[in-house]
Amino acid sequence: MFDILHFENPYFILKSIGVLTGAAYLVYRFQLFTLIKSTFFDKGRGKLDIEIESKVEEYLSIHDSVIEKESKITVEQASKEPPRFHLLRTIKNENIITVYFANHGGDIFNIEVQSSDIEKISIEPKEKILNNDSGYLKIQNYDNVDRVINLELTYLDKRENRKAQKYQFSISDEKLTEIESTPKI
Repeated sequence: MFDILHFENPYFILKSIGVLTGAAYLVYRFQLFTLIKSTFFDKGRGKLDIEIESKVEEYLSIHDSVIEKESKITVEQASKEPPRFHLLRTIKNENIITVYFANHGGDIFNIEVQSSDIEKISIEPKEKILNNDSGYLKIQNYDNVDRVINLELTYLDKRENRKAQKYQFSISDEKLTEIESTPKI
C-alpha cells in the first residue's frame, strides 16, 4: 500500500498540505468577507430606508393640509380654465383661410364655431381639443377682403357646462385674439 504513495521527494507531501491549507484559508476569508459585506450593507440599507420613510411621513404630516388645499385649487382651476388658443400658422389659398392653433388652456368638448361676419366657418377636431392638442379653423373668404372676423366658439368644459368664447381673427395681421369668455346656458 505504501508503494502507491511512494514519493521521491518527502517535502512534496508537506508542500501539498501547505498549498491546500493556504487555499482553504483564502476560500474561508473570501466567504467571511462576503458575509460581512452583505450583512453590513443590508442592515445599513434597512436603516436608511426606515430613516427616509420616517422623514417623509413627518414632512407629509406637517404639510398635509397645505398640499390638500393646493391640490383642490389646482383641480378646480383646471376644470374652470377656458381654452387658450395659440396661433401656430395661417395658410391662405384662393377662398379658404386655414388657421392652425394649439390649445394651451383647459380641455374642451363638442365644439362648435360660428360667425356673423363670414358665410362658412368650421373647426377641427369637433369632438374634443385637450390641453396641448392642436386643431384648425377653416374660413371661407369669398370676397378676399383683409378684414377682422369675429367668431364665437361654444363648447362643453370638463364639468359638462356649456360655455362660449369670442375671438377676433385679423386676416391681414394673421392674429387670433380672445375677446371674452362667458358661460352659456
